[in-house]
Amino acid sequence: MYYYRMSPIRVALVTSVIDNRKAKGTALVARELLSRILDAPDISYTLIHHESSDDGIYTHHPTIQIPHLPFPFNQMWVRELVFWLTYKGKPFDVVHYMQPRVWPSYLATKASHVVISAHDAGVMLNLHTPSLADWVFRITNRFLHMRMTRIIAVSEYARQEIIRLFHIDPSRVVSIPNALSSSFTKMKDSYPSYGLPETYILCIGRFDPHKNIVRLLHAYRQARDAGLVEPLILVGGKHLPSYSKQVEKTIQELQLEPYVHVAPYIEDEDLYGVYKNARAVIYPSTHEGFGLPLLEAMYAKVPVAASNVTSLPEVAGNAALFFDPYDIHAMCSALVRITTDEMVRAQLIKNGEKRVMSFSWEEAAQKLLGIYRDLTAS
Repeated sequence: MYYYRMSPIRVALVTSVIDNRKAKGTALVARELLSRILDAPDISYTLIHHESSDDGIYTHHPTIQIPHLPFPFNQMWVRELVFWLTYKGKPFDVVHYMQPRVWPSYLATKASHVVISAHDAGVMLNLHTPSLADWVFRITNRFLHMRMTRIIAVSEYARQEIIRLFHIDPSRVVSIPNALSSSFTKMKDSYPSYGLPETYILCIGRFDPHKNIVRLLHAYRQARDAGLVEPLILVGGKHLPSYSKQVEKTIQELQLEPYVHVAPYIEDEDLYGVYKNARAVIYPSTHEGFGLPLLEAMYAKVPVAASNVTSLPEVAGNAALFFDPYDIHAMCSALVRITTDEMVRAQLIKNGEKRVMSFSWEEAAQKLLGIYRDLTAS
């Protein structure tokens, strides 16, 4: 049981993840939570960030912008280290880093407790060629996590992954699942054509190896040979150059140019309409900490076929047709079934309508507030 303190809990939120960024990925998670926790009457918040921003969130609460330093000391981690070492204010009860990648400079944080929104343990995996910064984050997570009082994951799968790869006490890692973006539920059905066909199979994901687009293309080729007629739309765009070239080469080699369309950038307000016009959504990823496109498809009442690995079965529950993402034949079968079996499609849509409602930002915010209160109760 939590007992309210006589004085407010002093919480510093490191919100650099939202600075001048659209509400996607970790920035989306941070914004959804911030909009629901900042009015807690028993908590006094200070927002700490790195870059200047005209974001309205910084006009309603005490804010500290970490000062810039002269070259060559203006790296983010150096600025953060100098800031904490020279900070003269009263120590905070809790400092919450709302981004997954934390520099070793966090060790100098002036707080009784440090909370990290790790999302998942993706930085510890070779999802792409690790940069020098990635190696620094890995070292921090694996060997310098002693000041991380609580680490927040976005699924139970991600929680177990963090425990295993960070080598950390399970009691320090908690799961707070994501939910559907508030803005997504307010979008309209209509959208500019973007040159898309009337209906299609939709795949959401940047061109990175773990998004598994190349295997999807091979499965789609087999499905077309078996009679599939819907074109395939890839939304998310080029990202990792080497893998993007591999995707383009595969499209050409499999003679899929007439049937596979790499969509242009889709504006956020048009995304719901793009989902709504899809015959089905396929999500072939080999690694996800959560998998928000699953919920987006369910809300748009579009049947989903998804990988049966990592967090995706946990998120989708009984509202997806699962397949082995490493088995091209299994993926092909899923493509055919999700577009032709009307009974399966209807059941998945019905299950999806219920499933998406089980994820709530309000519940996530209450869990986060519970962490702050539990840490400072004694």
